[in-house]
Amino acid sequence: MSNVQHFTVTAGEDRTLNLTALDRDRAVFDLTGASLKFHLIDEDTDRRVLEKDGTIDTAASGTWNVTLTDSDTEKRQGRFRYLGYATISGTTTLVNEGKIPIRSGGLRILTDYGR
Repeated sequence: MSNVQHFTVTAGEDRTLNLTALDRDRAVFDLTGASLKFHLIDEDTDRRVLEKDGTIDTAASGTWNVTLTDSDTEKRQGRFRYLGYATISGTTTLVNEGKIPIRSGGLRILTDYGR
């Protein structure tokens, strides 16, 4: 089982997700020499709607990140899940997964006309 981490994102924001890769025995997955992929999947349609490359932070500690830009999230709202994959020497391993709801963005301007 990979590492399950959940995040909440607001549509239209830039957000860096910091992840820790674990193997199926829940031990730290050494990312030395790995390429990393992040897949965002719409839970309603079960379709992949975004794929991004990840960046290794500290390989031996299994830490990596993926940056979602405003353009990645601005037109998406709803329930999503993600999968994080590490590929080393042609072998691909699921190392992260979780829920990632994207909520409506924008500012709400509140006014009090009673004063």
